[in-house]
Amino acid sequence: MGLGLDYKKDFDIILLKKIKAMLRGTDLVGIVTMSLGWPRAKTLIKYLKKNINAPIVIGGIHATVKPEECIQEVDYVCIGEGEKAFLALSKNMNKTRIPNMWIKSSKGIIKNEIGKLTPNLDEFGIPDYDLKTHFIYEKGKIVPFRKKHLLNKLYFIHTSRGCPHSCTYCINHFLRKLYHGKSRYMRYRSISNVIRELENMKKIFPGVPEVFISDDTFFNRRLEELEVFANAYKKKINIPFSCYASPLTLSKEKLDLLSDAGLKTLQIGVQTGSDRVNHDLYKRHMLREKVLKAAELVYDYKDKIMIDYQFIITNPYETREDLLDTLNLIKKMPKPFNITTFNLTYFYGTGLYNKAVHDKIIQCEEDTVVQFHFTDIMNHLRVKKLKESYLNSMLYWISGKATKTRYGFIPAFLFPIMTSRPVISICEFLKFPVFLMNLFVVRVSEFLKSPL
Repeated sequence: MGLGLDYKKDFDIILLKKIKAMLRGTDLVGIVTMSLGWPRAKTLIKYLKKNINAPIVIGGIHATVKPEECIQEVDYVCIGEGEKAFLALSKNMNKTRIPNMWIKSSKGIIKNEIGKLTPNLDEFGIPDYDLKTHFIYEKGKIVPFRKKHLLNKLYFIHTSRGCPHSCTYCINHFLRKLYHGKSRYMRYRSISNVIRELENMKKIFPGVPEVFISDDTFFNRRLEELEVFANAYKKKINIPFSCYASPLTLSKEKLDLLSDAGLKTLQIGVQTGSDRVNHDLYKRHMLREKVLKAAELVYDYKDKIMIDYQFIITNPYETREDLLDTLNLIKKMPKPFNITTFNLTYFYGTGLYNKAVHDKIIQCEEDTVVQFHFTDIMNHLRVKKLKESYLNSMLYWISGKATKTRYGFIPAFLFPIMTSRPVISICEFLKFPVFLMNLFVVRVSEFLKSPL
Protein backbone atom coordinates (compact mmCIF):
# COMPACT_ATOMS: atom_id res chain seq x y z
CA MET A 1 0.00 0.00 0.00
CA GLY A 2 1.44 3.38 -0.99
CA LEU A 3 0.91 6.36 1.32
CA GLY A 4 2.16 9.33 -0.70
CA LEU A 5 5.23 11.57 -0.53
CA ASP A 6 4.09 14.58 1.52
CA TYR A 7 6.33 13.82 4.49
CA LYS A 8 5.42 17.03 6.34
CA LYS A 9 1.83 15.89 6.73
CA ASP A 10 1.23 13.31 9.46
CA PHE A 11 -1.49 10.62 9.30
CA ASP A 12 -4.86 11.69 10.66
CA ILE A 13 -6.96 9.44 12.89
CA ILE A 14 -9.50 8.68 10.15
CA LEU A 15 -6.76 7.29 7.90
CA LEU A 16 -5.22 5.31 10.75
CA LYS A 17 -8.59 3.70 11.52
CA LYS A 18 -8.97 2.71 7.87
CA ILE A 19 -5.54 1.09 7.88
CA LYS A 20 -6.43 -0.78 11.09
CA ALA A 21 -9.62 -2.11 9.47
CA MET A 22 -7.68 -3.29 6.40
CA LEU A 23 -5.20 -5.15 8.60
CA ARG A 24 -7.85 -7.11 10.49
CA GLY A 25 -6.73 -10.77 10.60
CA THR A 26 -3.19 -9.98 9.45
CA ASP A 27 -0.42 -12.20 10.84
CA LEU A 28 2.54 -9.88 10.12
CA VAL A 29 2.78 -6.18 9.19
CA GLY A 30 5.72 -4.97 7.12
CA ILE A 31 6.67 -1.29 6.89
CA VAL A 32 9.40 0.24 4.72
CA THR A 33 10.66 3.79 5.09
CA MET A 34 13.54 6.10 4.30
CA SER A 35 14.81 8.51 6.95
CA LEU A 36 12.62 11.30 5.60
CA GLY A 37 9.50 9.23 6.29
CA TRP A 38 10.50 7.92 9.73
CA PRO A 39 8.40 10.40 11.79
CA ARG A 40 5.24 9.38 9.91
CA ALA A 41 6.20 5.71 10.12
CA LYS A 42 6.47 6.05 13.90
CA THR A 43 2.98 7.55 14.07
CA LEU A 44 1.61 4.57 12.15
CA ILE A 45 3.59 2.04 14.21
CA LYS A 46 2.50 3.46 17.58
CA TYR A 47 -1.15 3.40 16.51
CA LEU A 48 -0.98 -0.14 15.16
CA LYS A 49 0.81 -1.44 18.27
CA LYS A 50 -2.14 -0.26 20.36
CA ASN A 51 -4.87 -1.47 18.05
CA ILE A 52 -3.83 -4.74 16.38
CA ASN A 53 -2.20 -7.93 17.65
CA ALA A 54 0.07 -8.65 14.69
CA PRO A 55 3.83 -8.16 15.11
CA ILE A 56 5.47 -5.42 13.03
CA VAL A 57 8.70 -5.64 11.04
CA ILE A 58 10.35 -2.54 9.58
CA GLY A 59 12.88 -2.46 6.77
CA GLY A 60 14.38 -0.08 4.28
CA ILE A 61 17.22 2.41 4.46
CA HIS A 62 16.30 4.00 7.79
CA ALA A 63 16.03 0.62 9.49
CA THR A 64 19.37 -0.34 7.99
CA VAL A 65 21.26 2.71 9.26
CA LYS A 66 19.43 3.09 12.60
CA PRO A 67 18.33 -0.37 13.80
CA GLU A 68 18.87 0.58 17.47
CA GLU A 69 16.29 3.35 17.13
CA CYS A 70 13.80 1.30 15.12
CA ILE A 71 13.83 -1.81 17.33
CA GLN A 72 12.46 0.30 20.19
CA GLU A 73 9.22 0.73 18.23
CA VAL A 74 8.72 -2.63 16.49
CA ASP A 75 9.12 -6.37 16.94
CA TYR A 76 11.59 -6.97 14.11
CA VAL A 77 14.07 -4.84 12.17
CA CYS A 78 15.31 -6.00 8.78
CA ILE A 79 18.76 -4.63 7.92
CA GLY A 80 20.01 -4.43 4.33
CA GLU A 81 18.48 -6.53 1.58
CA GLY A 82 15.30 -8.03 2.95
CA GLU A 83 13.84 -10.47 0.44
CA LYS A 84 15.25 -13.65 1.97
CA ALA A 85 15.09 -12.43 5.57
CA PHE A 86 11.43 -11.39 5.30
CA LEU A 87 10.51 -14.67 3.61
CA ALA A 88 12.20 -16.65 6.38
CA LEU A 89 10.41 -14.60 9.04
CA SER A 90 7.00 -14.95 7.40
CA LYS A 91 7.44 -18.74 7.26
CA ASN A 92 8.33 -19.05 10.94
CA MET A 93 7.95 -16.09 13.32
CA ASN A 94 9.26 -18.20 16.21
CA LYS A 95 12.63 -18.57 14.54
CA THR A 96 15.38 -16.49 16.16
CA ARG A 97 18.31 -17.10 13.80
CA ILE A 98 17.56 -15.16 10.63
CA PRO A 99 20.43 -13.32 8.90
CA ASN A 100 19.81 -9.54 8.56
CA MET A 101 17.04 -9.61 11.18
CA TRP A 102 17.00 -8.04 14.64
CA ILE A 103 14.40 -9.71 16.83
CA LYS A 104 12.83 -8.46 20.05
CA SER A 105 12.39 -11.40 22.40
CA SER A 106 11.61 -12.05 26.09
CA LYS A 107 15.35 -12.43 26.66
CA GLY A 108 16.24 -9.13 24.98
CA ILE A 109 17.14 -8.10 21.45
CA ILE A 110 18.67 -10.76 19.21
CA LYS A 111 21.00 -9.08 16.71
CA ASN A 112 21.60 -11.53 13.89
CA GLU A 113 24.59 -10.95 11.65
CA ILE A 114 24.38 -9.60 8.10
CA GLY A 115 24.08 -12.35 5.51
CA LYS A 116 25.75 -12.45 2.14
CA LEU A 117 24.40 -10.48 -0.79
CA THR A 118 22.49 -12.44 -3.40
CA PRO A 119 24.79 -12.48 -6.45
CA ASN A 120 22.07 -13.41 -8.96
CA LEU A 121 19.31 -10.78 -8.82
CA ASP A 122 17.16 -12.83 -11.19
CA GLU A 123 16.39 -15.09 -8.20
CA PHE A 124 13.97 -12.45 -6.93
CA GLY A 125 11.73 -12.63 -9.99
CA ILE A 126 9.81 -9.60 -11.20
CA PRO A 127 7.63 -7.24 -9.10
CA ASP A 128 4.14 -8.34 -8.13
CA TYR A 129 1.46 -6.07 -9.59
CA ASP A 130 -1.64 -8.06 -8.77
CA LEU A 131 -4.03 -5.10 -8.64
CA LYS A 132 -6.46 -6.97 -6.37
CA THR A 133 -4.08 -6.71 -3.42
CA HIS A 134 -2.58 -3.23 -3.91
CA PHE A 135 -3.92 0.03 -2.48
CA ILE A 136 -2.75 3.64 -2.53
CA TYR A 137 -3.49 6.84 -0.62
CA GLU A 138 -5.29 9.29 -2.89
CA LYS A 139 -6.96 12.58 -1.95
CA GLY A 140 -7.42 11.62 1.68
CA LYS A 141 -8.70 8.12 0.94
CA ILE A 142 -7.25 4.62 0.63
CA VAL A 143 -8.36 3.27 -2.73
CA PRO A 144 -7.54 0.14 -4.79
CA PHE A 145 -4.59 0.61 -7.11
CA ARG A 146 -5.87 0.75 -10.68
CA LYS A 147 -4.44 1.08 -14.16
CA LYS A 148 -5.53 4.73 -14.25
CA HIS A 149 -3.03 5.57 -11.50
CA LEU A 150 -0.14 4.99 -13.90
CA LEU A 151 -1.72 6.99 -16.71
CA ASN A 152 0.73 9.74 -17.71
CA LYS A 153 3.15 8.46 -15.03
CA LEU A 154 6.65 7.03 -15.15
CA TYR A 155 7.21 3.32 -14.61
CA PHE A 156 10.29 2.88 -12.39
CA ILE A 157 12.52 -0.15 -12.76
CA HIS A 158 15.79 -1.18 -11.09
CA THR A 159 18.04 -3.32 -13.28
CA SER A 160 20.98 -3.43 -10.87
CA ARG A 161 21.91 -2.92 -7.22
CA GLY A 162 24.86 -0.93 -5.96
CA CYS A 163 26.96 1.81 -7.50
CA PRO A 164 30.49 1.85 -8.92
CA HIS A 165 31.18 4.97 -6.84
CA SER A 166 31.30 5.36 -3.06
CA CYS A 167 30.54 9.06 -2.57
CA THR A 168 30.66 10.23 1.04
CA TYR A 169 27.18 11.83 0.94
CA CYS A 170 25.47 8.70 -0.40
CA ILE A 171 23.99 5.64 1.28
CA ASN A 172 26.15 3.47 -0.98
CA HIS A 173 29.10 4.61 1.15
CA PHE A 174 27.40 3.05 4.19
CA LEU A 175 26.16 -0.08 2.42
CA ARG A 176 29.58 -0.89 0.96
CA LYS A 177 31.01 -0.98 4.49
CA LEU A 178 28.02 -2.94 5.80
CA TYR A 179 28.50 -5.66 3.19
CA HIS A 180 32.30 -5.63 3.06
CA GLY A 181 33.46 -9.19 2.49
CA LYS A 182 29.89 -10.38 1.89
CA SER A 183 30.29 -10.99 -1.88
CA ARG A 184 30.32 -8.54 -4.77
CA TYR A 185 28.48 -5.28 -4.03
CA MET A 186 27.65 -4.24 -7.62
CA ARG A 187 25.19 -6.72 -9.20
CA TYR A 188 23.02 -6.75 -12.31
CA ARG A 189 19.81 -8.39 -13.44
CA SER A 190 20.03 -10.20 -16.76
CA ILE A 191 18.73 -8.29 -19.76
CA SER A 192 16.15 -11.03 -20.43
CA ASN A 193 14.83 -10.64 -16.87
CA VAL A 194 14.55 -6.85 -17.27
CA ILE A 195 12.72 -7.15 -20.60
CA ARG A 196 10.36 -9.73 -19.09
CA GLU A 197 9.35 -7.28 -16.35
CA LEU A 198 8.76 -4.52 -18.90
CA GLU A 199 6.67 -6.82 -21.09
CA ASN A 200 4.59 -7.69 -18.04
CA MET A 201 4.24 -3.98 -17.26
CA LYS A 202 2.90 -3.29 -20.76
CA LYS A 203 0.23 -5.98 -20.31
CA ILE A 204 -0.94 -4.73 -16.91
CA PHE A 205 -0.51 -0.98 -17.53
CA PRO A 206 -1.06 -0.34 -21.23
CA GLY A 207 -0.46 3.27 -22.11
CA VAL A 208 2.41 3.99 -19.69
CA PRO A 209 4.18 6.86 -21.49
CA GLU A 210 7.72 6.46 -20.17
CA VAL A 211 10.05 4.08 -18.33
CA PHE A 212 12.58 5.34 -15.79
CA ILE A 213 15.58 3.09 -15.22
CA SER A 214 16.53 4.15 -11.71
CA ASP A 215 19.89 2.39 -11.41
CA ASP A 216 22.57 4.61 -9.85
CA THR A 217 24.22 4.65 -13.26
CA PHE A 218 22.74 2.53 -16.03
CA PHE A 219 25.67 3.41 -18.29
CA ASN A 220 27.98 1.38 -16.07
CA ARG A 221 26.87 -1.78 -17.85
CA ARG A 222 29.23 -3.24 -20.45
CA LEU A 223 28.74 -2.15 -24.04
CA GLU A 224 27.82 -5.71 -25.08
CA GLU A 225 25.02 -5.83 -22.50
CA LEU A 226 23.67 -2.46 -23.57
CA GLU A 227 23.64 -3.63 -27.18
CA VAL A 228 21.49 -6.63 -26.20
CA PHE A 229 19.23 -4.34 -24.14
CA ALA A 230 18.85 -1.75 -26.89
CA ASN A 231 17.87 -4.33 -29.52
CA ALA A 232 15.37 -6.11 -27.26
CA TYR A 233 13.93 -2.88 -25.83
CA LYS A 234 13.35 -1.32 -29.24
CA LYS A 235 11.71 -4.50 -30.57
CA LYS A 236 9.57 -5.53 -27.58
CA ILE A 237 8.98 -2.41 -25.45
CA ASN A 238 9.43 0.65 -27.67
CA ILE A 239 8.51 3.26 -25.03
CA PRO A 240 10.65 6.36 -24.34
CA PHE A 241 12.90 5.84 -21.32
CA SER A 242 15.16 7.82 -19.00
CA CYS A 243 18.13 6.86 -16.86
CA TYR A 244 21.06 8.08 -14.77
CA ALA A 245 24.67 8.28 -15.88
CA SER A 246 27.98 9.32 -14.44
CA PRO A 247 30.30 11.43 -16.61
CA LEU A 248 32.88 8.67 -16.16
CA THR A 249 30.64 5.99 -17.71
CA LEU A 250 29.53 7.85 -20.85
CA SER A 251 30.77 6.91 -24.31
CA LYS A 252 29.69 7.61 -27.87
CA GLU A 253 29.07 3.91 -28.52
CA LYS A 254 26.71 3.59 -25.55
CA LEU A 255 24.91 6.84 -26.39
CA ASP A 256 24.41 5.70 -29.99
CA LEU A 257 22.81 2.45 -28.84
CA LEU A 258 20.53 3.89 -26.18
CA SER A 259 19.44 7.00 -28.08
CA ASP A 260 18.38 4.75 -30.94
CA ALA A 261 16.49 2.52 -28.48
CA GLY A 262 14.44 5.44 -27.15
CA LEU A 263 16.52 7.22 -24.49
CA LYS A 264 14.61 10.47 -23.88
CA THR A 265 16.15 12.01 -20.75
CA LEU A 266 19.63 11.48 -19.35
CA GLN A 267 20.29 12.60 -15.77
CA ILE A 268 23.98 13.18 -15.06
CA GLY A 269 25.31 13.65 -11.54
CA VAL A 270 27.90 16.42 -11.52
CA GLN A 271 27.35 17.57 -7.89
CA THR A 272 29.95 20.36 -7.96
CA GLY A 273 32.29 22.15 -10.34
CA SER A 274 35.01 22.21 -7.69
CA ASP A 275 37.77 19.64 -8.13
CA ARG A 276 38.69 20.17 -4.48
CA VAL A 277 35.21 19.34 -3.18
CA ASN A 278 34.73 16.41 -5.55
CA HIS A 279 38.08 14.82 -4.73
CA ASP A 280 38.74 15.72 -1.10
CA LEU A 281 35.23 15.89 0.36
CA TYR A 282 32.96 13.73 -1.79
CA LYS A 283 35.69 11.22 -2.77
CA ARG A 284 34.47 11.40 -6.36
CA HIS A 285 37.51 11.08 -8.59
CA MET A 286 35.96 13.18 -11.31
CA LEU A 287 37.76 16.27 -12.55
CA ARG A 288 35.91 19.28 -13.97
CA GLU A 289 37.74 18.67 -17.26
CA LYS A 290 36.14 15.21 -17.52
CA VAL A 291 32.68 16.68 -16.88
CA LEU A 292 33.16 19.22 -19.67
CA LYS A 293 34.25 16.49 -22.09
CA ALA A 294 31.13 14.50 -21.17
CA ALA A 295 28.99 17.63 -21.71
CA GLU A 296 30.48 18.13 -25.16
CA LEU A 297 29.85 14.46 -25.97
CA VAL A 298 26.16 14.46 -25.00
CA TYR A 299 25.61 17.82 -26.75
CA ASP A 300 25.77 15.94 -30.08
CA TYR A 301 22.54 14.15 -29.02
CA LYS A 302 20.62 17.32 -28.10
CA ASP A 303 17.97 16.66 -30.76
CA LYS A 304 17.19 13.21 -29.30
CA ILE A 305 17.98 13.41 -25.59
CA MET A 306 17.20 16.01 -22.93
CA ILE A 307 20.22 16.32 -20.65
CA ASP A 308 19.67 17.05 -16.96
CA TYR A 309 22.76 17.99 -14.93
CA GLN A 310 22.36 17.52 -11.18
CA PHE A 311 24.18 19.54 -8.51
CA ILE A 312 24.37 19.54 -4.71
CA ILE A 313 23.87 22.93 -3.07
CA THR A 314 23.90 24.40 0.48
CA ASN A 315 27.06 22.51 1.42
CA PRO A 316 28.76 24.40 4.28
CA TYR A 317 32.15 22.99 3.30
CA GLU A 318 32.06 24.80 -0.04
CA THR A 319 33.84 28.14 -0.18
CA ARG A 320 33.03 31.08 -2.44
CA GLU A 321 35.69 29.86 -4.87
CA ASP A 322 34.17 26.36 -4.94
CA LEU A 323 30.74 27.78 -5.75
CA LEU A 324 32.17 30.04 -8.44
CA ASP A 325 33.87 26.98 -9.95
CA THR A 326 30.43 25.35 -10.21
CA LEU A 327 28.81 28.43 -11.75
CA ASN A 328 31.70 28.84 -14.20
CA LEU A 329 31.43 25.17 -15.18
CA ILE A 330 27.73 25.66 -15.92
CA LYS A 331 28.55 28.69 -18.10
CA LYS A 332 30.94 26.56 -20.18
CA MET A 333 28.55 23.65 -20.74
CA PRO A 334 27.04 23.69 -24.25
CA LYS A 335 23.33 24.54 -24.18
CA PRO A 336 20.51 23.54 -24.14
CA PHE A 337 20.31 21.44 -21.00
CA ASN A 338 18.42 21.27 -17.72
CA ILE A 339 19.76 21.95 -14.21
CA THR A 340 18.44 20.19 -11.09
CA THR A 341 19.71 21.12 -7.63
CA PHE A 342 19.46 19.13 -4.41
CA ASN A 343 20.17 20.52 -0.96
CA LEU A 344 22.84 18.57 0.88
CA THR A 345 21.43 16.21 3.50
CA TYR A 346 23.60 14.46 6.09
CA PHE A 347 22.40 10.87 6.07
CA TYR A 348 23.33 8.90 9.17
CA GLY A 349 26.27 6.57 8.72
CA THR A 350 27.74 8.17 5.60
CA GLY A 351 31.27 9.53 5.55
CA LEU A 352 30.04 13.10 5.23
CA TYR A 353 27.72 12.68 8.23
CA ASN A 354 30.62 11.41 10.35
CA LYS A 355 32.81 14.32 9.26
CA ALA A 356 30.09 16.88 10.03
CA VAL A 357 29.64 15.39 13.51
CA HIS A 358 33.40 15.50 14.10
CA ASP A 359 33.55 19.13 12.90
CA LYS A 360 30.54 20.04 15.11
CA ILE A 361 28.46 21.10 12.12
CA ILE A 362 25.95 18.53 13.39
CA GLN A 363 25.21 19.12 17.08
CA CYS A 364 21.55 18.08 17.21
CA GLU A 365 19.03 16.14 15.14
CA GLU A 366 17.80 19.22 13.27
CA ASP A 367 21.33 19.93 12.02
CA THR A 368 21.20 16.76 9.91
CA VAL A 369 18.34 18.40 7.90
CA VAL A 370 17.00 14.88 7.27
CA GLN A 371 13.55 16.10 8.30
CA PHE A 372 13.48 18.59 5.42
CA HIS A 373 12.93 17.64 1.80
CA PHE A 374 16.04 17.98 -0.35
CA THR A 375 14.31 20.68 -2.42
CA ASP A 376 13.38 22.79 0.64
CA ILE A 377 16.03 25.52 0.29
CA MET A 378 14.44 27.87 2.83
CA ASN A 379 14.85 25.47 5.75
CA HIS A 380 18.25 24.23 4.60
CA LEU A 381 19.58 27.81 4.53
CA ARG A 382 17.97 28.59 7.89
CA VAL A 383 19.44 25.59 9.71
CA LYS A 384 22.86 25.59 8.07
CA LYS A 385 23.47 29.36 8.46
CA LEU A 386 25.76 29.38 5.43
CA LYS A 387 28.34 32.08 4.85
CA GLU A 388 27.72 31.89 1.10
CA SER A 389 23.93 31.92 1.06
CA TYR A 390 23.75 34.14 -2.04
CA LEU A 391 25.78 31.90 -4.37
CA ASN A 392 23.95 28.81 -3.12
CA SER A 393 20.69 30.62 -3.83
CA MET A 394 21.96 31.54 -7.28
CA LEU A 395 22.39 27.86 -8.08
CA TYR A 396 18.83 27.31 -6.93
CA TRP A 397 17.54 30.20 -9.05
CA ILE A 398 19.16 28.88 -12.23
CA SER A 399 17.58 25.44 -11.78
CA GLY A 400 15.48 24.56 -14.79
CA LYS A 401 16.14 25.01 -18.49
CA ALA A 402 19.41 26.56 -19.62
CA THR A 403 19.15 28.08 -23.09
CA LYS A 404 20.79 30.92 -25.01
CA THR A 405 18.38 33.38 -23.37
CA ARG A 406 18.08 32.19 -19.78
CA TYR A 407 19.25 29.96 -16.94
CA GLY A 408 16.16 28.90 -15.02
CA PHE A 409 14.68 32.08 -13.53
CA ILE A 410 17.70 34.22 -14.49
CA PRO A 411 18.00 35.92 -17.93
CA ALA A 412 21.28 34.90 -19.57
CA PHE A 413 22.54 38.48 -19.89
CA LEU A 414 22.22 38.92 -16.09
CA PHE A 415 24.12 35.74 -15.23
CA PRO A 416 27.66 37.20 -15.56
CA ILE A 417 26.61 40.34 -13.68
CA MET A 418 24.99 38.42 -10.81
CA THR A 419 28.10 36.25 -10.40
CA SER A 420 30.58 39.14 -10.46
CA ARG A 421 32.51 39.62 -7.23
CA PRO A 422 31.16 43.13 -6.41
CA VAL A 423 27.55 41.92 -6.77
CA ILE A 424 28.30 38.81 -4.70
CA SER A 425 29.73 40.91 -1.86
CA ILE A 426 26.74 43.26 -1.86
CA CYS A 427 24.19 40.43 -1.93
CA GLU A 428 25.93 38.50 0.84
CA PHE A 429 25.72 41.63 2.97
CA LEU A 430 22.07 42.36 2.10
CA LYS A 431 20.43 39.06 3.14
CA PHE A 432 16.80 40.16 2.89
CA PRO A 433 16.61 40.53 -0.95
CA VAL A 434 18.08 37.00 -1.24
CA PHE A 435 15.40 35.70 1.12
CA LEU A 436 12.65 37.41 -0.93
CA MET A 437 14.00 36.00 -4.19
CA ASN A 438 14.12 32.51 -2.73
CA LEU A 439 10.56 32.87 -1.50
CA PHE A 440 9.45 34.02 -4.95
CA VAL A 441 11.16 31.10 -6.74
CA VAL A 442 9.73 28.60 -4.23
CA ARG A 443 6.19 29.91 -4.70
CA VAL A 444 6.42 29.99 -8.50
CA SER A 445 7.93 26.49 -8.59
CA GLU A 446 5.14 25.13 -6.38
CA PHE A 447 2.54 26.77 -8.63
CA LEU A 448 4.08 25.39 -11.82
CA LYS A 449 4.21 21.85 -10.40
CA SER A 450 0.66 21.91 -9.08
CA PRO A 451 -2.17 20.70 -11.34
CA LEU A 452 -3.94 23.62 -13.03
